[in-house]
Amino acid sequence: MVIVMSKVTKEDIREVCTDAIQECSKAIDRNPNYAWAYNMRGYAKAILLDLSGAIEDYNKAIEIDPNSAEAYYNRGNAKLGLTDHTGAIQDYNKAIEIDPNSAATYHNRGLAKDFLSNFSGAIEDFNKVIQIDPNYTEVYFNRGYAKNSLTDYAGALEDMNKAVELNPKYAEAYFFRGFSKFELSDKEGACLDWRKAHELGFTEANVFIKKYCGL
Repeated sequence: MVIVMSKVTKEDIREVCTDAIQECSKAIDRNPNYAWAYNMRGYAKAILLDLSGAIEDYNKAIEIDPNSAEAYYNRGNAKLGLTDHTGAIQDYNKAIEIDPNSAATYHNRGLAKDFLSNFSGAIEDFNKVIQIDPNYTEVYFNRGYAKNSLTDYAGALEDMNKAVELNPKYAEAYFFRGFSKFELSDKEGACLDWRKAHELGFTEANVFIKKYCGL
């Protein structure tokens, strides 16, 4: 099945993932110790939001191949989706132990720490991501968000600046950069960013625009 990516629909994704699950299941029937097939079937299930089913497959992949950083990473992502943040961190720890150069794993471990309000720990992981990949746009936003949570508004502003530099259409980054500016007494700059965020589709900014910037 060939899909033109610019026209992909939810139905296309569901069909591809369903086909992948069926093919992986056939491979597993032929070879019950095929760790890669369990991992890929779990990945397809996760895309279809069957996170519990995905975890079952990742468990089996890890049982067969305990050194699969990808399986630990994927299982961590599924646990993150189920708000099992502590369990996710444990899996990311194991993935990093096996593959210490995965920017995505450090990033998602940072997100899990952020959800647990461990903002300093999250920032440490986000710093590591930037060491590995200085152009990882999302990490600047998330590090800035964590800095805002620690009232480091100047540091947050620097990170949001970088996020916007890398992606000029990053609506959420404009919004939170506006928050940092507001806390740093730059109301005019904050309103400009909130209006930009709203223009880019972040409608939640309208509350701040009405309250602090006028209609």
